[in-house]
Amino acid sequence: MSATTDPASQIVKIMSIIYNKLMTSSSGGNISVTDNDGNIWITPAAKDKADLSGTDICCVKTNGEIDGTYLPSSELPFHKEIYKVRKDIKAIVHAHSTKLVAYSTRKKTPDTKALLSSYDICGKVGIAGYEKTGSKELAINIADEFKKGAQSVIMENHGAVVAGKNLYDAFERFESFEYLAQSILGALTIDKPIYLSQKQISKAKCLVQIIDSQKPGTLYKNKIGEYCKFAKRAHSKGLLTNRHASLSLRLGTDSWLFSNPDVPFWDLSANDLFINKITGTKDKVVFANDIHSLIYKKNPNIKSIIIAQPPAIMSFAISTLKLDVRNIPESLILLKEIPVIAYDSFVENPFQLAEIFSKGFSSAMIRNHSIIVTGSSIHESFNRLEVAEFTAKSIIAGNKLGKVLPIL
Repeated sequence: MSATTDPASQIVKIMSIIYNKLMTSSSGGNISVTDNDGNIWITPAAKDKADLSGTDICCVKTNGEIDGTYLPSSELPFHKEIYKVRKDIKAIVHAHSTKLVAYSTRKKTPDTKALLSSYDICGKVGIAGYEKTGSKELAINIADEFKKGAQSVIMENHGAVVAGKNLYDAFERFESFEYLAQSILGALTIDKPIYLSQKQISKAKCLVQIIDSQKPGTLYKNKIGEYCKFAKRAHSKGLLTNRHASLSLRLGTDSWLFSNPDVPFWDLSANDLFINKITGTKDKVVFANDIHSLIYKKNPNIKSIIIAQPPAIMSFAISTLKLDVRNIPESLILLKEIPVIAYDSFVENPFQLAEIFSKGFSSAMIRNHSIIVTGSSIHESFNRLEVAEFTAKSIIAGNKLGKVLPIL
């Protein structure tokens, strides 16, 4: 999302994504952004969330005046209160996504230590006591949690509200928060979730490659178009979130296309892509470029890699069970088997990933971390990821009927 995009357009775009990804209803939720003058731009009251335009967004001035065709959301009080207690917060997302609402009805919060990415993205999680919608009491309850340092808050019997330094940051946190809840609830269906310790989280560093980046220019126009197409599709299908998911497309022996991690997958253009090359080694957090380089360097036959945390697959990643792909011919043919690497083993020796793919596997799962899929093309790696997620969803659903019976 461009930093120059006006607040109203940002809100319309993000609300459209939230609604189309089935993470709120047409009447549920609200979004706000503060501008450089301290004005609050917010979704209107009683307006279809699937049919918003820039002119529908309300601007609440610092003097209390309201500029807009409609009245601002009835939840404006808690937005104002959050901005009042946290000057670093510039955007807020509130929605009624089903899995976070499930937690809210039990007055519980998802444990972010289920996944390394969730722990990083969601931040400190709070829970706000129930009060009437739009009331001053509810506003105070929610703002108090943010005042304590929370970045993501469950609202009892209501939903969730998250905040960010900008609207993209807040949306990314909300999306990850909902996917985390989905993953844990899925894991509870098939097994008992396993959580990382604080010590394990702090160890997530290792020796990796230094990456040198340059713009691809027009030489790789077709590959750039292909990259952007599948990145946008993967995000729309719920297969990729931004901060910890990554996708690459090999160009040469030691170079590949990669995207700017500060630009959301759904908004990618040619200007957001880079050519990366291996130039050395240093200590760095394990994710993205470093893992891609390890695999490419050892496996010249691999042309594309995706690292992701789709919620159904992650239900298996945070359990003791292995994702068995033998339930239908499609998954058996495309995936054959997904080996599992223990989190501690991966952190201590990430180089083993290259060896796993050298043995003929197309995918690998890292406990409490991610799934990695590869292919001879970006379409093949995308297809394998999508099929793996469908397979995981099917097994989770099948377990509600009884023991899932794979192909013999």
